[in-house]
Amino acid sequence: MSKTKFRSLGMGFLVAALILALVTVIWPLVPQSLKSQLDAVNLPIVTEGANEASYKAAYESLLAEKESSSKASSTSASATTQASTTEAATTQSSKPVSITVEEGESSNDVAEKLEKAGLIKSAKEFVDYLTTNNIAENIWTGTFEIKPGSSNEEIARAIGALR
Repeated sequence: MSKTKFRSLGMGFLVAALILALVTVIWPLVPQSLKSQLDAVNLPIVTEGANEASYKAAYESLLAEKESSSKASSTSASATTQASTTEAATTQSSKPVSITVEEGESSNDVAEKLEKAGLIKSAKEFVDYLTTNNIAENIWTGTFEIKPGSSNEEIARAIGALR
């Protein structure tokens, strides 16, 4: 390579480093409302390792439950225990779930909390619903009680996005 090409390459690296440094310095000065709008537009980052442990634990508990239910079906006492367990699970799932929204959280963060709590099937679907209806920026801060099985509209009303 010629000297001119090396110099050009070096200048390119220098300009890129200056731009990154400038953005790093200016980013804390950007208003929170603009940051949340930018977060609402971006798709959430998918990580494999975060949910892998919870999926594995759920799978193992289902296997253990299946084994215990096949052994328990032979006796009537086991059937009674299983019925009371199912009844307790139904009662527990109908109780409202408490979700806390902190100041500065984006709609993606809230959707992920809702998904982890089992209130929505997909965080991306909920964010898409909020974005489509132009209400992603209207989420209130605070703690909200949300019933399992609520629709996206009902959840949006509960967290203040939809008035």
